[in-house]
Amino acid sequence: MHSHPQCAPLDTVSAVAAGTSNIASAQQPSADKPDFSYASLIAQSLVEAPMQRRTLNGIYEWIQEYFPYYRTRQNWQNSIRHNLSLNKGFMKIKRDEAHPGKGSFWTFTPGYESCLNGGHFK
Repeated sequence: MHSHPQCAPLDTVSAVAAGTSNIASAQQPSADKPDFSYASLIAQSLVEAPMQRRTLNGIYEWIQEYFPYYRTRQNWQNSIRHNLSLNKGFMKIKRDEAHPGKGSFWTFTPGYESCLNGGHFK
């Protein structure tokens, strides 16, 4: 039995992307901890990625680029890995021949991309 996400769906993925882009671009470089859960940070990075997928390292790099707080902190990467593995909204996909390299890609589990609203992943 396939369960559906418990979130307020948005009309389109592009609406999600537009909302996220505004949040990321409006972020001022700050040493303050952002008001987003780790799942929300992951979701924001995926929405802004080509084909809505990134490697684990790509997720780390995106978070550090947009949220400087994480550039000097330790152990947050463990929380990102934990969220990717345990949150039903994310799934791992293997690389195909067109995208060689190390590490799998992470993306949204189908139907969960609509759970990102105002930068928060619900």
